[in-house]
Amino acid sequence: MRQKTRFLGLTIKSLGLTSLVLACSCLAPLSNNFTGRSLGQGKVGLEGGAVAAGSALPVFKISTGVTRDLDLGLQYDSFSIGLFGKYSFINNRESGFSLAGVASPHP
Repeated sequence: MRQKTRFLGLTIKSLGLTSLVLACSCLAPLSNNFTGRSLGQGKVGLEGGAVAAGSALPVFKISTGVTRDLDLGLQYDSFSIGLFGKYSFINNRESGFSLAGVASPHP
């Protein structure tokens, strides 16, 4: 009897954890299109639009260049809102290849 209770407890915990992980994954932004180029220190970027998923769902992103290679901002779509940071490791502003990493603490 004790083994059945322990097994049931582990099963419920596993299902709860799996549900939590899947729910968090589903709330990520619908559009996360970032370029590799940084805005540059003191510059502000504003993007907006709509995602056509049955109806026009609004999306926007506002960001500011904190340093030459680091941008911080806020991204919103109809399902989530979150902060992000983007660091450009290779930052060819005029033309050519640029490479950046983006981090965002979504719930």
